[in-house]
Amino acid sequence: SIGGSLTLRQGDDLTIVAIGGMVAAALQAADILAEKGIESRVINTYAVKPLDQQALLQAADETHGMLVAEDHNMYGGLSEAIASFLAGVKPTRVLPVALQDVFAESGRTTDLYQKYHMMASDIVDVGERLMLESRM
Repeated sequence: SIGGSLTLRQGDDLTIVAIGGMVAAALQAADILAEKGIESRVINTYAVKPLDQQALLQAADETHGMLVAEDHNMYGGLSEAIASFLAGVKPTRVLPVALQDVFAESGRTTDLYQKYHMMASDIVDVGERLMLESRM
């Protein structure tokens, strides 16, 4: 079947949804966040369409917010699709770790992830911000 997801790590503080090359960074970020007392669920999603709506809705119900890590523009990709879906069924704070609406260059993946703030450390920063905002 097309679409779907796999929960790679359980957590009840926040959800990190990742796709493609960002999955490894998401898992690394979850380890760092756990050291800081933030337990992150990590969901590896296979496609933007169709979304695994059941997994996303369950995560929205069980955690305090969602962070979406994708090596794609934040507009028209996974972040926007998840935010749009959840807005209609369970309004949830969704923050992207993605290209910030810029034209990207070509180069080595690691160099580009660093330049465009898509490293595990960037996921950690956004995750910490999401948790701080959820407690306000």
